[in-house]
Amino acid sequence: MNGLLKNLLTLKLHLKGKTLQFLSNDISNKQQNNYDELVKILRKKFSESQSFEILQNKFNNIVQQPVKDFAEEISNASNKYFNSANSENPEICTLTEKMKFSKFMESLRPDIRTQVKILGPSSFEEAVKQACNAEIAFSDTAAASSNVFTPAKVNILLANHFESNKKIEELNKKLKI
Repeated sequence: MNGLLKNLLTLKLHLKGKTLQFLSNDISNKQQNNYDELVKILRKKFSESQSFEILQNKFNNIVQQPVKDFAEEISNASNKYFNSANSENPEICTLTEKMKFSKFMESLRPDIRTQVKILGPSSFEEAVKQACNAEIAFSDTAAASSNVFTPAKVNILLANHFESNKKIEELNKKLKI
């Protein structure tokens, strides 16, 4: 038995869990029987350093879409990239939350970001709520179509939307009681 064939068999025998599942479901027979190609594919898929760099680039390249979708993507990406093991470690959880908050604020549309910063959220969840309110307020008015916002108009829009949200929350609380 030649060395490469022996290495190939040994490699396959030692695969477990996700790597074994990946081998059986996602790699062609031709690739499975070529030791060098199989090692290259497995390294690409499961190598920590390469995967982290790729994941970090993906995280850094997330751009805004509708605020709720954007917030969900940021949250999922942060959890996947910075806390993939779902650690309960307070330091990892704090880092993950800070990364979510930072990336979310940094990538918001400038008009929405300005309004959220004015309100000074202290958490990712607060920032998302405020950004959603600002997005809706901007899109719900005739002024939004002309893209001419004076500070007074923006404050009126946000105040009106904030009041509407408060009333909705109060009604929801009454319905739950």
